[in-house]
Amino acid sequence: PADFDLTQAQLDTYLDTIQPIFDNHCIECHGPDEAEDDVRLDAIGDVLDAGIGIVDREDPAMSDLLYVIDLPAGDPDIMPPEDEGEALSGEQVEAIRAWVKSLGE
Repeated sequence: PADFDLTQAQLDTYLDTIQPIFDNHCIECHGPDEAEDDVRLDAIGDVLDAGIGIVDREDPAMSDLLYVIDLPAGDPDIMPPEDEGEALSGEQVEAIRAWVKSLGE
């Protein structure tokens, strides 16, 4: 956890809850074989990479990740795209939101 400035609880939540969501909904387009818009969600180092900026640890509520997963159905920028996979459930969105927000605490 020290490598990423995470508490053990934050790392455990990522490994047990967040990474499985990414694996099931995001990796096809944002993984090691393809990284659309240079975004990779297959490893925690990539998710937290400040150079990519999908998670804003100084202002978590402004994280790009939260923006794109919380857009209304039909929005062309929603992730995952409606024509490329199953939408995230409200519970999954809330789990990601809670984890990202915890990073700013």
